[in-house]
Amino acid sequence: MNLTILSTYPPRECGIASFSNDLKTNLELWGQNVSILAMNDNGSYKYPQEVVFELNEDSRDDYLISAQFVNTADIDAVFIEHEYGIFGGPDGEYVLDFASDLKKPFILNTHTVLPKPQLHQKKVLSQLGKQATAVICMTNRSAELLNRVYNVSSDKVFIVPHGVPTFRKLPRDEIKKAYGISGCPLVTTFGFIGPGKGIEIGINAVAKLKEKYPNIIYLVAGETHPNLKKRIGESYRDSLLELIDLLILLCISSKSINSRRESLYDSPIRFLRFGCVSP
Repeated sequence: MNLTILSTYPPRECGIASFSNDLKTNLELWGQNVSILAMNDNGSYKYPQEVVFELNEDSRDDYLISAQFVNTADIDAVFIEHEYGIFGGPDGEYVLDFASDLKKPFILNTHTVLPKPQLHQKKVLSQLGKQATAVICMTNRSAELLNRVYNVSSDKVFIVPHGVPTFRKLPRDEIKKAYGISGCPLVTTFGFIGPGKGIEIGINAVAKLKEKYPNIIYLVAGETHPNLKKRIGESYRDSLLELIDLLILLCISSKSINSRRESLYDSPIRFLRFGCVSP
């Protein structure tokens, strides 16, 4: 089949972009031909050749033009990677223009299924779910919410866990020793940092555990999400550091850890911003 994916895409820095790149790679392993409809913000990106169309997220016309492009191209079906923040309009509503004008079947891949959406958020995802040939989510909980909250027929909902790249397992104790945390219970959050990750909950949990586990480590590995950084700089990260100070936890500088470039699971750590231990 000839498939296309509507999503952000590398080299744009975005978790959905990385996911879509992995999705393309794995679909191709199964003999599918895959192209990309790339969502652009205000940045300028040098995309690889699989990107056949670029949409400016805030240009409503681009959604209609790209749908017309797909309708006339040798494309059998479309994957829409849905995350509210990557599409233009209130709650990413411009993607509805694309879906409504599309004459090819599309599969909706949901990355955020809110349990208590605002009215308009619910409307956007419900309408996409109604039009989609199939709706993919990543957990049983999301499948239940899609049916109960967003009125998506359970017959068209499929659960496909997120998955991880294949990696060579390395000896855990030796890696912890290399980073100076041998014998320490380790909790990790990885990926782009932003308010939706629940890092504050993790920090508060570590604070409650420090008496029982005095050498517990909480590593937050990742940089602030580029879109968030454009809007508010590093103020969110600074708020996490303030929370650490308030709870009287020790913040380990990223420089003391990130100077070592050994790889965890064959993937080098880019940023280790702070580890929290009792003083």
